[in-house]
Amino acid sequence: MVGRQNPIVGFGTPIDGVVIVESEWMTVSETVGRSWKERLCSWPWRPWRKTKVVQAPSDKVYRMNTNTLVCHPVVAEQIRNHVQEISYGRSSQVP
Repeated sequence: MVGRQNPIVGFGTPIDGVVIVESEWMTVSETVGRSWKERLCSWPWRPWRKTKVVQAPSDKVYRMNTNTLVCHPVVAEQIRNHVQEISYGRSSQVP
């Protein structure tokens, strides 16, 4: 596989023995509307196409085994922030 990057972004530090594996390819397709500016000023010119499909982070978290989670990097950051809030409290400073 020449020219393809590894989809695994990285292994996070274990949180209470759980390793979070981040995969940037864990996305879902969403249909969003196009503005009139985008419809009229885009190339190739297709003003009748009202929507476009974009990739958004998937909110699913897959459990590989008892201590490994696989998710999108955005979701992994949300998990880490939530664990820090629970562990250290909302008012204290996290190093």
